[in-house]
Amino acid sequence: MAFWGAPLDQPDHLAKALKAGLEMLEAIHGLNATFEKRGLPTIDIGIGINTGVMSVGNMGPKYRIAYTVVGDPVNLGARLEGLTRIYDTKIIVSETTMAANADYEFRELDHVRVKGKGQATRIYEPVGQGSALSPKQKAAIKEHQQAIEAYYGADWSIAERLFADLDSQQDGSRYYVVMRNRILELSARNDPNFDGITSFNAEMSVGVS
Repeated sequence: MAFWGAPLDQPDHLAKALKAGLEMLEAIHGLNATFEKRGLPTIDIGIGINTGVMSVGNMGPKYRIAYTVVGDPVNLGARLEGLTRIYDTKIIVSETTMAANADYEFRELDHVRVKGKGQATRIYEPVGQGSALSPKQKAAIKEHQQAIEAYYGADWSIAERLFADLDSQQDGSRYYVVMRNRILELSARNDPNFDGITSFNAEMSVGVS
């Protein structure tokens, strides 16, 4: 775990957290290239980033004191890291982190309720700095938002068509496969009370409501 803004105030701590996460992924990519050349197994990581007011200071018994942070925002950040495995993404950030990085473009992944949190939150994946994205990437982000909104609105045929098209445009992540499989389940269930929220328990099993 890493945190910014303490013990010294950092006005740009919101940007630093996201930048650090992206640079970690670049470093992992470089390490894996080296490992592959040496015939070694590659490694993978997931990163969860959240922004909020936390308690910070020296904590713990006198024989094991640590300068750290605690609180609900810390717990949510940890839960977001766990969700990277579910959605097959490298970084997941919260609404507050997304809103604080206006120079980046994000794609909205889902509306989730994690273990220990009564309130649901929307989760996002950073795509890149807006000024550096190609017209094709910007068009994909726009189509993606149309797809996720159709999903929230239970417009299954539209959501499936858009997710399928987006899946054909990208290579690697299974995110769109996850969402298309979920649509199949939900459309078969045809629940009139569907509210677009996906709930997770401690073991990260999923329940869609």
